[in-house]
Amino acid sequence: MARNCLKCLKYTMCMVNFLCFMCGTAVFGFGVFPMLNTKVSALIPTLSTLNLANTLFITGIIITCVSFLGFLGALKENRCLLITFFILLFILMLVEPTVACLLLVYEKEIDRFLEKDLTESLGKSRELTKGGNSTKKHRRLGRHSGHVPVLWDPQHK
Repeated sequence: MARNCLKCLKYTMCMVNFLCFMCGTAVFGFGVFPMLNTKVSALIPTLSTLNLANTLFITGIIITCVSFLGFLGALKENRCLLITFFILLFILMLVEPTVACLLLVYEKEIDRFLEKDLTESLGKSRELTKGGNSTKKHRRLGRHSGHVPVLWDPQHK
């Protein structure tokens, strides 16, 4: 009876850690996609090292590694892997409330900083958009008046 219960616990732990591994892989993928996609740009330039893509990337790696340790430790019944898994889980459980408390304590400072930085970057973005629109307008006018070279004319075959 006890042997069957331990076997059930072993495979349940393997399944749960495998699901966490797959979720970590998905989070990792969601972090990699914006890094590879050239059209996705950070709106807040001063936080370029701590943007959402990097955060998802690092979080995905941590979740994947910890859950893999738990999966392999449970499957092989390796005491060292399981102890490492539980120590890492304990550290993560201590870090999460610490970060949450720090974010709550410094919430107003973070809000002011992000609002100021976002306003500045949106202002720069609007200036770039206006410049791009005026370039398109001049190009359109030039094409109609015959001033656009043949190589740049999209209607020229």
